[in-house]
Amino acid sequence: MRVDIASDEGAASACLFDDAPGDGYLTCADRDICDSYGFGLASVGDADRDGDGVAVGAGPGCDNCRWIVNPDLADSDGDGYGDACDNCVDTPNPDQANGDWNDLGDACDACYASGLGDSDSDGICYPVDNCTDAPNPDQADSDGDGYGDPCDYCTGPGQFDSDGDGLCDDADNCAFNHNPDQSNADADGFGDPCDWCPGPGSRDSDNDGTCDQVDNCLYKHNADQVDSDGDGYGDQCDTCAGWGDSDRDGDGTCDWLDNCASIHNPDQSDADADGFGDPCDSCAGPGSYDIDSDGACDQHDNCIYDHNPDQADIDGDGIGDICDPAT
Repeated sequence: MRVDIASDEGAASACLFDDAPGDGYLTCADRDICDSYGFGLASVGDADRDGDGVAVGAGPGCDNCRWIVNPDLADSDGDGYGDACDNCVDTPNPDQANGDWNDLGDACDACYASGLGDSDSDGICYPVDNCTDAPNPDQADSDGDGYGDPCDYCTGPGQFDSDGDGLCDDADNCAFNHNPDQSNADADGFGDPCDWCPGPGSRDSDNDGTCDQVDNCLYKHNADQVDSDGDGYGDQCDTCAGWGDSDRDGDGTCDWLDNCASIHNPDQSDADADGFGDPCDSCAGPGSYDIDSDGACDQHDNCIYDHNPDQADIDGDGIGDICDPAT
């Protein structure tokens, strides 16, 4: 409500109480008092909403920052918004436009004007700002890791310290266990609080005291790491003699060395010395296959698909008589 006052000292106009500027409603200086849809009137009971002793309103004598205490009503740029709540203190902007929703109005936000962001309103635009969510106009970066001090919570490369020991996760030898001294008894790169075994690595799946990376029997407890056949597989998980740890036919000879890997032949007998053990060698000579079942292995059978146990070849051309058109 605005009233005009006449006195011996002259006429004056003052706003007793009203809604505040910037909220989309008309002010007491320019509205039609009968326009009930164009403004929101503050009740007499909350005319001084921030308790600074000045009634809410627009114009001389009214509170130009209704939610922030500012009894002096300072308004450096004269735009109707007190310095305490003006998003551009030194640049007049009665509309208080703020397109990027930071603390600076568009009229004084150089980053917004150039199409860049400045979410922390420190005057340093993205992507140059080394701390985009905390104001740091001086861009201080004590550890030189590219993250500004206000948003860098640790020393060294990186900005996060998950275990709160003062060392950044990127450089911490135990990122999720508090270990400010970075002790590492076995010098394997894993800090003692998260290293459960001696030697390279930090995991010990079978709890035998030897890290998985060097354990010769990863999932079976074998603290002594005995390996009788010297093939790199510990006895606890090595079911055969010789290189390897798999023995499909259970004859004691590892598959890699077994001359008949799928048929039990512990003596490894091989009558024709062709590398195929007798239980899985169906023919004489090199090879183990005999398609025509004539006793001659396919590799040297002169008639692979015709049964000719005598291998007769009357013209000596390498083709058995039974399948040689010339005979």
